[in-house]
Amino acid sequence: MNKITNRLKYLLPIVILTVVIASGCKTQQAPISFRSSLILLDSTIYSDTIFEKEIAPYRDSLLVQMNQIIGFSDSLYRATKPSCALSNWVADAMYDTVFSLSLKNTDIPKPDFAIVNIKGLRSGINAGPIYIKNLFELMPFENQIVMVSLTGNQIVDLFRFMGSENGDGLSNASFTYLNGQLTDSKIGKDDIDLSQTYHVIAPDYLANGGDYYSILTQTTKKYETGLKTRDVLIDHVKKQCQKNKFIQLRKDNPVTILSKNRSND
Repeated sequence: MNKITNRLKYLLPIVILTVVIASGCKTQQAPISFRSSLILLDSTIYSDTIFEKEIAPYRDSLLVQMNQIIGFSDSLYRATKPSCALSNWVADAMYDTVFSLSLKNTDIPKPDFAIVNIKGLRSGINAGPIYIKNLFELMPFENQIVMVSLTGNQIVDLFRFMGSENGDGLSNASFTYLNGQLTDSKIGKDDIDLSQTYHVIAPDYLANGGDYYSILTQTTKKYETGLKTRDVLIDHVKKQCQKNKFIQLRKDNPVTILSKNRSND
């Protein structure tokens, strides 16, 4: 019995290998023809009452949450380049939240500034009540907020890239892009120190090189905050409207794009 078992032990890998090789040598099959047709989704398609009954409690509960009023806006705000009140507000929310986090969590260093890609802001904020669903429309992605460390020289490259892309949202930083040249760059109120290391807040999409922000992938250190951008915005609305009637948006232009003949700011 032991001899048979030992033989099987050695024969089994050979059998498996033979089957694999044989299956790999089979002629590849391909369809001779195929057909397709369009199915119109219109009033002739009736809902499945059983399925409708199953999802109704979840849908209704979700609608109640989405239709909660969490604050108010005094005006219509839209996302426009090179910078705008809405991009200022989103970047400020990210900066303020991570700054507060850094005071409580020693693993998170104090941030120097925040950036947000304006193309990632997929809707605006209308005048009147702000519903939770409005923040899902503004920020439909599951982006996390991260922080990356960059040198002063890399910050110059970052701002130069942002200028070449006609700007993006900034908090606690500013620059002017004049005829392809970077001028008047500030972190807070100070000029960029090329020898210093700066901590930059950004959505993880940008930190991973999205929208061609490859400079952010050159970081020597990335910090995970565990914060979702949308959740931060929802909390920001609630906090601001506890103190004020409306959300507070900074209306200056941290990014200024200039040419010889006209200004785009």
